[in-house]
Amino acid sequence: VWLVDSRLKAVYAIESSGKIVDSVQGEFERPVGVAYHPILNRILVSDLALKKIFIIKMGEGFEIEGSFTDKGNIDGPTALSVGRDGRVYICDALSGEVIVYSKDFELVTKFGGFGDGPGSFSRPKGIAVDAEGLIYVTDALFDNTQIFDSDGQLLLALGYGGSGLGEFSQPNGVAIDANGLLYIADS
Repeated sequence: VWLVDSRLKAVYAIESSGKIVDSVQGEFERPVGVAYHPILNRILVSDLALKKIFIIKMGEGFEIEGSFTDKGNIDGPTALSVGRDGRVYICDALSGEVIVYSKDFELVTKFGGFGDGPGSFSRPKGIAVDAEGLIYVTDALFDNTQIFDSDGQLLLALGYGGSGLGEFSQPNGVAIDANGLLYIADS
């Protein structure tokens, strides 16, 4: 498990037993998101304050290998996800967009944006990509998760505000397990 601690400005590797086995810190200002990049065998960490994606090398120790920034497109990177094809998906809290980069960090597309209609966001907080390339984005203000195809076209919105079954109150995170089950972390 990789854990980002914004207050301590650190990223930790944690065993299933809960033991911290490695960490990296020093260059972060406000790390908020983390994702594993299987093609590069690297950890990606978004830093909201620095508007960067850090690339962390694993192996005999964690170390920051480099960083990626695209000031023309990334304003406030928060949640990250990496698809099977190596594409990097970034929730941008300051533009309300999902920004998609190739495995080599070349801009592919952007979609969403601030708004109150289907396919737009108010407070995108979490992002995940499934094995078929579908993109799931939680929105904390809309209290839902929107599902998009690989081109960024809205397919479905799940949930609405409340405390019952299928209802959410500021959902923050989203993940998909190896069996394709969807998990949504709700505040």
